[in-house]
Amino acid sequence: MKPLLKTIVLCTLLLTIYSCENTTEPVKTEEVVPYMSLHVGDIRQYYEETSGVRFQWSVIDTVYRTDGQKVYAVKESWLFESGLYTVILYYYIHDGYFIQTDLESNAKQSGETGLAKTNNFNEQKLAPVYPKAGMYCFDEKELNDSLKIFLRVRFVNSFATDIALFNTVAELNIVRKDNTTRNYIYYAPHWGHIGSVADNQNNKAQMLANYIKVNNEEIGNHLPFASKLHFKSDQSSDILKKNTLFEKFIHLNGIER
Repeated sequence: MKPLLKTIVLCTLLLTIYSCENTTEPVKTEEVVPYMSLHVGDIRQYYEETSGVRFQWSVIDTVYRTDGQKVYAVKESWLFESGLYTVILYYYIHDGYFIQTDLESNAKQSGETGLAKTNNFNEQKLAPVYPKAGMYCFDEKELNDSLKIFLRVRFVNSFATDIALFNTVAELNIVRKDNTTRNYIYYAPHWGHIGSVADNQNNKAQMLANYIKVNNEEIGNHLPFASKLHFKSDQSSDILKKNTLFEKFIHLNGIER
């Protein structure tokens, strides 16, 4: 065979082989499922067995911070024997973290120093969206090292609530310098926050989800959330600060208010 013909045949064979290799099915990669997401219409209902208190977390709208950052407005409701208390708080997801934030910057009040330089909107990291075992992060609301709150992640094979047995659950251990309270917060793939356990010396509380709605997918049974006595926003804040059960719920959520 002449050299030119050999070259043409070789090139044809190589092209044929390359074409065959590229017609094979692509390798499917496993989709990474977030452990927390936000959508308008999401609802979470919880029940604290010891006190009988119920808690509801509802995403009602999207708004913008003064710096233009889009955030989600969440209506948080506590149903006590004394009545229904509601407040509006703001959350968003950024850099792989589920974050609570203020709408207004505190830079002017702080004189562009201290807290204003690092955390103008009092942001709190509540959980990593894609947690990894051993991961550490800290809540940046407080600059003082003695007040920082650290999150340590480990995974548990399963976590049971009344609505489901969740698998591959991320357990966030909230570590405080004073070590006065041991908090464990649980997040499930796709469903997000499913429960919390707080052990405050002699006081132990457990708050578990009884209904979750995420991006129009539901699990559990939705219960009516109403009371004859209804306190809103600032009025709720003042009353709730004096309520020991509310303090217990704050510990369960791992949020400093």
